[in-house]
Amino acid sequence: MKTYVELGVGNRWLLSTEREFSDSSEVRVPGVDVKGKCRGVYLRIWLGKRVVIVEKRGVSIKSKDRSAVKFVIGVEVA
Repeated sequence: MKTYVELGVGNRWLLSTEREFSDSSEVRVPGVDVKGKCRGVYLRIWLGKRVVIVEKRGVSIKSKDRSAVKFVIGVEVA
């Protein structure tokens, strides 16, 4: 399971915690609900069906099936 804390515009809540499970399902809850240490920080800019992700490993651009507008700063927690 991967856990992310995100702050930004475009999600249901301004500050939320997202958990992604191995079967590709995910759950998002309002606020910060984590235990663990920070593994990395990222910036995600989602415009239409394109997502630009800026993180320590570099910059990547991904395509998604649905269209959205999001500007999110996130922390991956282990």
